[in-house]
Amino acid sequence: MIVGGILIVYLIIGLLIIISPCIIKSKCKLKDCQGFCSGICSSFLTSFILSIGVGIFLGIVTRNVYNQVNNPSANNINNLLMFLSEHLFYLFILILIIWIIHFLMHYIFIKGISKKENKKGVILMYISGYFYFIGIDCVCFGIIFFVINFLSNQKFNDPMTNNILKIYANMLIAGSFVYVFVLIGFFTFNIGLSIFIFFYFKRENIAFLLIAFGIEFKDIIFPFLYLIYFVKFKIILSILQILLPFISLGGGIYVYINDSNDSIDEGEYKTLELKMPNAEINA
Repeated sequence: MIVGGILIVYLIIGLLIIISPCIIKSKCKLKDCQGFCSGICSSFLTSFILSIGVGIFLGIVTRNVYNQVNNPSANNINNLLMFLSEHLFYLFILILIIWIIHFLMHYIFIKGISKKENKKGVILMYISGYFYFIGIDCVCFGIIFFVINFLSNQKFNDPMTNNILKIYANMLIAGSFVYVFVLIGFFTFNIGLSIFIFFYFKRENIAFLLIAFGIEFKDIIFPFLYLIYFVKFKIILSILQILLPFISLGGGIYVYINDSNDSIDEGEYKTLELKMPNAEINA
């Protein structure tokens, strides 16, 4: 029952993301899928750059650990504490770089689709492209999960094979719950952030950029606020920090829905421009 539910959830999420460009194009009456490729490029470049950064960090840590292990004179408690503190600092720098790159990629690619003549629906198309690879991953993960679970329920002659398959199935069940929660946080965080950046360019309102900046760097801003306010406010700030992705999603949806100054997309604008002379002749 649990396995079937998990499989269905992953397949539904994946398929909805994969067909979302067609749904958005139809519902928002867009001329084409403008913004979709920008979302894919933003997602790909962000992942690619961050992978390089994480790889460099792991390489540095591996090299330093190797040098530490092969240097017996450096293995006293003071040197080990210094070694640990240095790498915690490196980790903080890496996380800060990840946040900055993530924000800049959204900023750069959303700026390219935020023309005044474009409909606001292009930001939904961008978001669809940004999550597109995740949709494919969800479908593939659901299929793999189904295959391993199916095999784990079969009775093989080798008891070790049965045990290994059952272990894999249990690991997938546990990991799938964690992955769903991570996806929810990732979706809510990026949707709200993208919408606020879009309307900063669309309406030239600095308040939207400041909100987007606060959403992205909340894990730096909130700990700083902890040092300023009293203990009773720290509890409230902790709750706000946890709920901020959902708050950003709600705020982004509210701004999107209540924006009545929607433009026609560039393709429709050119189409209307071409039809105008014919209309005057017929008149």
